[in-house]
Amino acid sequence: MSSTVIRTLQQDIFQPTEERLITCCHVSKYLKKKKTSFLCLVSTTTLPYNISIIQIKQTDKQIFKKKRSWALAELKSVDGHNEQYDTLEFDLHVDKVYRWVATNPKERHAFIHNLWKQSSRHILKDKPMFKNIPKTWIKEDAMTPENKYVTSPLLALENDFAEDFQAITDKEQEDLKRLMSGCEYAISNAEGFMEVLARDLSLLDGENVQCLLASEEQVETLMEQLELAINEADRLETQLNAYDEILCHVRDTMEKMEKKELDDFSG
Repeated sequence: MSSTVIRTLQQDIFQPTEERLITCCHVSKYLKKKKTSFLCLVSTTTLPYNISIIQIKQTDKQIFKKKRSWALAELKSVDGHNEQYDTLEFDLHVDKVYRWVATNPKERHAFIHNLWKQSSRHILKDKPMFKNIPKTWIKEDAMTPENKYVTSPLLALENDFAEDFQAITDKEQEDLKRLMSGCEYAISNAEGFMEVLARDLSLLDGENVQCLLASEEQVETLMEQLELAINEADRLETQLNAYDEILCHVRDTMEKMEKKELDDFSG
C-alpha cells in the first residue's frame, strides 16, 4: 500500500475526528476480490485511548468513506487459517465472522500483529483469541538462540504504516525521558510535577518571545535596507531621465545644425 493512500486516510478520514491510524490492510471479501476496502486499526488521540477497527470504502470518485466500525473490545477471535507467512486469508469474529483476503502478506502480517498488540495493551479481560497464527507474530520481542535480547522485526512492520504520523520525534522523546528522570516524585506528587512543567513552559515561552523580538528586529533592518535600495533606484532613475533629456537636446541641436549646413550649401 502506498504512503500516499495512508497519508490521505489519516488526513481526510481520521484527523478531523482526532483519531490516529495505527496500521492498515488492503483487503477484499472472501470470494469477492473485485470489491476491495481498507481495514484500519485506529486509536483516539486523547486519553482514555479507544481502539477501533474501521472499514473504509473508496467510491467511484476516488473518495474514501467509513463503511462500518467495531470497537476493539468487541473482537472475539482472529483466525489466520494456517501459520504460513504467504497466506492471505484471515477471519475476524466480531458480531459475526467476517472473512477477508489481504492483497499482500506483509499487510496481513502487520495488521494481525497490531490487533494482538493493541488487544494486549487495552483489553483487560475477555481478550480475543488468536488461532492459526505464527507464535512469533503475537510477541512484543523475540529471543535469539544465543539468548540475546533483540528488538522484534514486527515493530518495523508497524512503523512502515505509522511513520508519517509519529506523535513525537526521537529527540522530543529523549527530552521527555530526561524531564521525567528529574522528577522522581511525579507519581506521588502530581502538583509538584505540574509546577515543574509550568515553570519549564514559562521559560520556553520567554525564549520564544526573545526569538520573535529578534526576528522583528531583523525584519525591520531588512525593511530599512530595502527602503534605502528603493530610494537609490529612484535617484538613479531621475538621473537617467536627466541624461536622456540632455541627449535628446543634443540630438535636436545636431539635427538643426545639419539642416542649416544643407540649406547654406544649397544656397
